[in-house]
Amino acid sequence: HAELFFVADDLFVRDLQSTNGTLVNGRRVRTVCGLRAEDTVHFGTAMFTVRKNGSSLSKETVTADILEEAAGHLNFDKLLGDPALQPFYQPIVSLEDQSTVGYEVLARSQLSGLENPTTMFRVAEERGSETRLSDLSRYLGVYAGRCFAAAGSLYLNTHPAEFNRPELLDSLTALRDRFPDAPITIEIHEGSITSIGSGQARLLELIDVPPDILKFDMKFVRGIANASAER
Repeated sequence: HAELFFVADDLFVRDLQSTNGTLVNGRRVRTVCGLRAEDTVHFGTAMFTVRKNGSSLSKETVTADILEEAAGHLNFDKLLGDPALQPFYQPIVSLEDQSTVGYEVLARSQLSGLENPTTMFRVAEERGSETRLSDLSRYLGVYAGRCFAAAGSLYLNTHPAEFNRPELLDSLTALRDRFPDAPITIEIHEGSITSIGSGQARLLELIDVPPDILKFDMKFVRGIANASAER
């Protein structure tokens, strides 16, 4: 299937024209690829992590669907290239009069190992492609959701990795130029503004730029109609 070999102190992997492929960090090896500590290597559906001799190993049991993860890596280029992303629209309803005031844009696909955002972005993060996937999700969401414009705003997600990078502003500018009349609301994940050690300081920045809308995770509001006054 493949072979591992050293050149001096450097480790390499060479694919031997295998049927199911050899992947390093989600990218298929066509000839030879250098390996570093913590790289993830797939030989077909078998997954391994490169470790230096003597490095500490976690004693916790790691559970993963190796077949699904390998399929996700193999299909990721198709997800972005075809593209095979399918936007779905979840209505946002006013409790006051039950009217639809907008739609949250969700991403799905029918590609094996990439059926939902969790698996898509897990593979994207391993390949350093989070911003590209997030950008494409917004574009397709607005492109296919223009028919909902009369019902309210399209709520578009961002990824924490996009912040503090000029690409996000460029992406949003291009989106507005392409769809000048589309009503858009940008969602910012709390992971983008808080981090261990600096979270309090970053939260204080919201005093200067307060959000128009605050979104609560489902787990905080599920069953709230029957909750106690304290809840």
